[in-house]
Amino acid sequence: MTIVDHEGRIVLVNRQTKLISGFAHEELLGRPVSRLMPERVRREQSERYSQYFTDPAFRQATPGLESLRRRKDGGEYPVEVSRSPIQTARGVLVCSAARDITQRKRAEMALQHSEASYRSLTQGATCGIFRCRVDGKFLTVNPALVAMLGYGSASDG
Repeated sequence: MTIVDHEGRIVLVNRQTKLISGFAHEELLGRPVSRLMPERVRREQSERYSQYFTDPAFRQATPGLESLRRRKDGGEYPVEVSRSPIQTARGVLVCSAARDITQRKRAEMALQHSEASYRSLTQGATCGIFRCRVDGKFLTVNPALVAMLGYGSASDG
């Protein structure tokens, strides 16, 4: 969690942000929130913060809409961010909750790799391979099984 003022400066930061980013409390307070962003995305993400102040309303993190954050050592990690306005005596502040989605991204990549390996194995096999439901309806068949059964293509029924 970070709380940012209308100038894009960090007003408050929670312990988890400090632990993940590697920055000390004093290295973040009063500094631009862009400090937590990789150089190549700073402009775009800083503009999002600026635009947010023109229409400050709760914005939930949208699955699949990702952002990047930067660690003190220069490493990067993907996040999903939700933002909420906070009305204070010093004006509107923005509270941002950035959730590190590194593990989920790794799991997605592993699944994609596994699916690609399975597809490659089954499509290139010379023996017939199929998957079916409990009631016997085919879900998938490979080209070798299609040829063995005498159909012209996998879409022939």
